[in-house]
Amino acid sequence: MATTIIKKPTGGAITPDSVYYKQAQQQIDPSYNNKIQAMNNALATQQQSLEQQKTGINNNYNTMVTSQNRNNNITKNNLSNQMLGRGLGRSSIVTSGLAQQDQINNRMLGQIENQRQGDLSNIDAQKSLLAQNNASAIAQMEANKIDEYYALARQLMDRDYELYYKDRADVRAEQQQAWQQAYQDKVFGWQQEQDKWNNNYKDQQLAWSKDQFAQELAYKNNALAQQQALQQAQLAWSKEQFAQ
Repeated sequence: MATTIIKKPTGGAITPDSVYYKQAQQQIDPSYNNKIQAMNNALATQQQSLEQQKTGINNNYNTMVTSQNRNNNITKNNLSNQMLGRGLGRSSIVTSGLAQQDQINNRMLGQIENQRQGDLSNIDAQKSLLAQNNASAIAQMEANKIDEYYALARQLMDRDYELYYKDRADVRAEQQQAWQQAYQDKVFGWQQEQDKWNNNYKDQQLAWSKDQFAQELAYKNNALAQQQALQQAQLAWSKEQFAQ
């Protein structure tokens, strides 16, 4: 008969110090850590892509600055040539016009720079938002992970209880089967003894019947012999009487 090897589970409330909670951690943590690593890797890739966009933005605005300065120089040269053609090459009008053109150029450069900073700030804002969203998602996963610990720990404990009681039921079934078999063996043994006794009794009865029949037959044969002897004696006596 088999005996159970499953120990009764330790019951009680699930706590972070309980065996089942720690088992749940060991099962959940590898998958959770892989997910976190994948999220952080994805974030790093997105951040890198955005940072590369900043390089492209700076290159574009540097090109715009260069073009603006070149256009400003062309405008100033054209203005100077026009003034020279009018004989006003050294007049205050020329100087004032050139200064005014530089102011216009500076304003244009300032607008370009503001646009540059706006686009760069937008990229930084996107990077910051991605980081915040990733941190929020990880924080939510962390909270959910705790719930998963408790849920899985309860499942593990329930499973052990189910296995334990199933094992106990199997053992009781085996014991019941063994007891039933033993009882049937005893009943069979008793039946064999009864059959043996009945057979012996029948044999004795048959032997007694045979002996009784033999005795009756011997008695009848003896009575018949005596009767025949008497008849012969009577016959002899009759003959003697008749002879006289």
